[in-house]
Amino acid sequence: MKQPAPILAFALVGIGAAAGTTLRYLAGLASPLAGAGSLQPHLLVTLAINLLGSFLLGFLAGWLTTAAAGGTIAIERSARLRLLLGTGLLGGFTTYSTFALEAVTTARAGAPLVALGYVVVSVAAGVALAWYGNHLARRRRGQP
Repeated sequence: MKQPAPILAFALVGIGAAAGTTLRYLAGLASPLAGAGSLQPHLLVTLAINLLGSFLLGFLAGWLTTAAAGGTIAIERSARLRLLLGTGLLGGFTTYSTFALEAVTTARAGAPLVALGYVVVSVAAGVALAWYGNHLARRRRGQP
């Protein structure tokens, strides 16, 4: 697949990431679970953001792959959209670092089983939702 020029790729990822991190921040502010002025969102806020992002990234990847293979979208445009929406927007929206910090601080706060459950659910459900999103997009485009 032909990749966009490096400066265009850099711009697409940067623009998408700026939008994605802003959306994540706003989602945290909108949640009644997040502490006022807290650097660290609540576990459930981060979990919801990461699971939604996993599903959407799986869907996007499946849709772009089948659309490019079927000729309904140019391969070059697919590559640009993958950078803007996948790497940038959804990469900025989801957050591994906050997930990792929350797992550590929850365990250190005396709830190691909650932290372990959070890690297991985050990873297992994230992978499952990415798979389901990808599967759903491919089925919608007539591919297995």
